[in-house]
Amino acid sequence: MTFCPHCDFMNSDQDVYCASCGKRLKNQSVEIEQTAPTHPPPSNVERNVIVGCCVLSILLFFSTADDSRSYCRRAKRERL
Repeated sequence: MTFCPHCDFMNSDQDVYCASCGKRLKNQSVEIEQTAPTHPPPSNVERNVIVGCCVLSILLFFSTADDSRSYCRRAKRERL
């Protein structure tokens, strides 16, 4: 167990900062562990496929929206 030199709180040996006052327990550098990313970034082919699907979806959405408007216009003309 390690005692904090600032507030005399008892901390574990692995602690770098005091659990009570938050000040550094020892004058040692903190090592940050670097972790590898879990998923590699998408390749250019994957990215192009995703963009192509999005563009195709938008085009299909607007083309069907135009068809439904013309259908409504035809229905109104037939009623008159």
